Amino acid sequence: MREARMNRGLIALAAMAYGLLARPALAAPCSLAAQTRPTSVAILPGQPIDVSLRLRNTSAGRISFFPPSERQGNVHASVADQSSDPTRYLDYSGPGWGLTCTRSPGPSQLDSNGVVTLPLRVLHQADPKADPDTSIVTPFAFSTPGNFSLKVDYIDELACADPGVSAVVSIRVLAPKGDDLIVWNELRTCAACALILHTGQINTKRVAERAALDKLRDLARRYPSSGYAPLLRQTIDAIDCKVKGSCEDGQGQDNNNQ
Repeated sequence: MREARMNRGLIALAAMAYGLLARPALAAPCSLAAQTRPTSVAILPGQPIDVSLRLRNTSAGRISFFPPSERQGNVHASVADQSSDPTRYLDYSGPGWGLTCTRSPGPSQLDSNGVVTLPLRVLHQADPKADPDTSIVTPFAFSTPGNFSLKVDYIDELACADPGVSAVVSIRVLAPKGDDLIVWNELRTCAACALILHTGQINTKRVAERAALDKLRDLARRYPSSGYAPLLRQTIDAIDCKVKGSCEDGQGQDNNNQ
């Protein structure tokens, strides 16, 4: 009888131990807080959103983390239409996002209350095979008037438990009128135009990009007072200075990460 009780006790202890081992580990709180800071919260369709992702170490001590990088793939962006379904986010993928083939840099250290910032540009949707159920399929990320949410996610197994940490900002896309509407109707289906306006660069070996640059020049010339004109002129000037080799400081910079 005594031996039977001891056996039952051992079985119970073994069951408890198995239950503890089989139970999934509790997710640790994220050591980083995220904020997004856009340069503008009201744009015309097809204009860029330049936004910085700001990560701050909220823990009491130094932490290890992988620096945020949309190219390495630990930073993602998505967009939701606040008027139709504010909880349904469609994936955005800019030029070069998640496509870097080189080895990822090793982890870095961030002191308590330390801050790291990543500038991002959201404009050209670079994935031509995007799934319309989960991804943006238009050449421009913001292509229709309305109110939208732009969410930036940072995923890092060192500093944050899955699913990482996110920051959301509201964006208002204005309805174009007059010259703005004429320009937008010329741009809206021009994927090469979106790419050039995003990067400020052109591959002269590609016929589509040469034609797109000609279109941008024509629109800047014909509609100099439109809301798109400053972006068009800035992009054209940056490309021209690179071709001529006459760029001054700050000109012709790559806008992929802005």
